Amino acid sequence: MKNGGIGIAKQSYEKHFGSKPKRPPKGGIIDTGHDFTALNKLMPHPIYGWMSWVQVLNPSVSMFEDLLPLIAEAHENAVIKFNKKTANK
Repeated sequence: MKNGGIGIAKQSYEKHFGSKPKRPPKGGIIDTGHDFTALNKLMPHPIYGWMSWVQVLNPSVSMFEDLLPLIAEAHENAVIKFNKKTANK
């Protein structure tokens, strides 16, 4: 099963889940105690949670609507990173 996620700001991640977990070993998952198979629940991304990534498997319409601010935040952060990366070219 492929697993997607969104990268949010560290402050937003910590607001929802507390401190970010340590990077897992190659091929491993983060250790947060979450059931990464749970449906319709905001949780850290099992592989990229250490980078402030989150996921929701099979979100309902209302969950998706609740995620829109985090999606917008992720987009804004990606634009900022892209602009910094391309500013010196």
